[in-house]
Amino acid sequence: MRWPAATALVVFLLLLAVGVRSIPALIAFPLASGAAATVFTEYGRAALRKPKSIVRRRRRYGAYLAHLGLLVVVIGIAASHFGQQEKDVTLQPGQQVTVAGYTLTYIGSEQRQLGDHNEFIAGMRFGDRTLEPSLATYAGLGGQALTHVAISTTPVADVYVVLAGTSADGSASFRVFVNPLVTWIWAGGAVILLGVVLGNVGERSAVTELATRRIPITLPA
Repeated sequence: MRWPAATALVVFLLLLAVGVRSIPALIAFPLASGAAATVFTEYGRAALRKPKSIVRRRRRYGAYLAHLGLLVVVIGIAASHFGQQEKDVTLQPGQQVTVAGYTLTYIGSEQRQLGDHNEFIAGMRFGDRTLEPSLATYAGLGGQALTHVAISTTPVADVYVVLAGTSADGSASFRVFVNPLVTWIWAGGAVILLGVVLGNVGERSAVTELATRRIPITLPA
């Protein structure tokens, strides 16, 4: 238990150092990290001592891998829940907003007439990308509006930009969300599937084993 306990303690101290004060987060992340360290420790021992045992005992190590995937999912859910940040802001073209360390620059908006609706599209510079949240108004539906959210996905966080409205002076109102580690949820699901495959590949079914098993019998004379 040395490595799992040390890992959990290090993660706990790092969370405190970066300013995390949420009790559920301070419990969930260290526990998940310690459990993940257990899995890596088992794989490390097998790789250093008997690498072939990973294949021979694939059901055991496939289960370890599936559990690791589950832990990745848990970390992703916990991070996106406890670490979500949002900000409402009104910007003029050229102004910036920073949320959770991510900076977006409003570069202007335009209006487009598209078939049955009128669409206001705002441009938000995010790194080398341009996000285009929009607000569509349907005159045939009594002026009902529909919001199109612009999303940027990275391995660290998902950034959502919602256009709340525009003004005649060129300014626009936005709501910006940053959800950490959302992609970890999907990655954890993939690791779970990989663990299931590893644990079952090459396994013969019980029916096949019974069919091929030889059972001695005594025939009457």
